[in-house]
Amino acid sequence: QIFLSSDYEPRSLIWGHWQENKPWPKDEMCKDLLTRLVKPGTLETRALASYPGSGNTWIRYLIEGASGIFTGSVYSDGSIFAAGHYGEKRNFDDGSTILQKTHHRSIYVPRFSNYTLEWRKNVIKDFGGRGVLVIRNPFKAILS
Repeated sequence: QIFLSSDYEPRSLIWGHWQENKPWPKDEMCKDLLTRLVKPGTLETRALASYPGSGNTWIRYLIEGASGIFTGSVYSDGSIFAAGHYGEKRNFDDGSTILQKTHHRSIYVPRFSNYTLEWRKNVIKDFGGRGVLVIRNPFKAILS
C-alpha cells in the first residue's frame, strides 16, 4: 500500500489493473515487480519538466521502477509507449500517473509564437504549480 499527497494527508492508492508492465522479467530479484496505472482521479498532476535531451525519459524509467506507478506525458509519443511507458498515452491530467513529462515550450519554433505569457501561466495552473525539474548540463543536453 502506497500513500501520496502534496498536502501530507495520507491517501491510499487504488490500482488500475488494466495495464501492467514487468520491467525486469528476467532478473531473479526483480521479476515480480510491477509498474501500473492507478485509478483515474487518484493522483494530482505534477509536471516532470526538462529541456529536451536532459534525461527526462531515463528519469521516468527510474521513477516508475522505484514507485511502481507509470508516468505520463503531455505528448503521447508512440515510441515511448512502445518501450513500455504505458502511461504515455493517458490524458496527462486524468490522475492515473505519478508525474507527467513536459518540455513546456523549451525550444522556440515559429508554431510556438502564439504561446503567450498567459498560455504559460495556464500550463502552470494545469499542474497546480506542482512539479519536478530535471536539470542537466546544457551543453550535454543540446548534444544528446
